[in-house]
Amino acid sequence: MAEREGSAREDLTRLKDGAAVALRASGLDKGVKGKKSLLLSGALSFFFGPWGWLYSGAWVEAIPAVVVYSLAVYILPSFVLFYLLALVNLGSAACGVLYAWGYNRDGKRLRLTGKDAGEKKLGKGERADVPKLGK
Repeated sequence: MAEREGSAREDLTRLKDGAAVALRASGLDKGVKGKKSLLLSGALSFFFGPWGWLYSGAWVEAIPAVVVYSLAVYILPSFVLFYLLALVNLGSAACGVLYAWGYNRDGKRLRLTGKDAGEKKLGKGERADVPKLGK
C-alpha cells in the first residue's frame, strides 16, 4: 500500500511539472497573484446566472447584467423562466469561465464586449503591435 501511495505521488508530481512546462511554453503562465478558479467561476455563473460574474467579471458588464437578470426573474412567469433560465445560465457559465480565464491571463478584470476604458482606438492604417515612427 505504501509503494502504491508513493508511486501515485510521484505521478502527480510529474503531471504538475509537465503542466507547468506546457504553460510556460505556451506563454499562459504569467504568475498572476490571486488567480481566479475557472471551475468556481463557471459553477457560480451556472447556478446564479450573471450574479456569478461578480466573482471575476468586469463590473461594467456584470452589474447591468445582474439588474436585467433580476428584473426578468421578478417579472416573467415561472413557466417561462424554467426554459429561459436554463439557456441563460448555460451561457452565463461559459461567460464566467471566460472572465476567470481572462483575469488569470492578464491579472485584471477584462470585458468580453467592447474595449477597456484604458485602451486607445487605433487610427486608419495603425497596427497595435507596430510603434508609430516619425514626428
